[in-house]
Amino acid sequence: MVITVCVGSSCHVRGSHDILQRYSDLISEHHLKDQVSLRGSFCMERCAEGVNMDIDGESLSAHSLKDADRIFHDKVLSKLRPAPQAASADGRALAAES
Repeated sequence: MVITVCVGSSCHVRGSHDILQRYSDLISEHHLKDQVSLRGSFCMERCAEGVNMDIDGESLSAHSLKDADRIFHDKVLSKLRPAPQAASADGRALAAES
């Protein structure tokens, strides 16, 4: 998965550096370094939309670190983290129903 965050003038003023740092921290925290590539990009030509980013070809914008966290969880963690398995009372994983 590739995450590209705009670091052009407008996005920089709106906090793109903080979002890049936050994403770097989240990638480390969730042990995703082998699965996620984090990049910066100059102007993405959507300056009026907030801090712009692209996650695997999907254009997104964040207006705050809280927005950026939500985007990371919705678009990155939900795709890369396996869903928790249901467990029986004795702790064994239950088989998925077909």
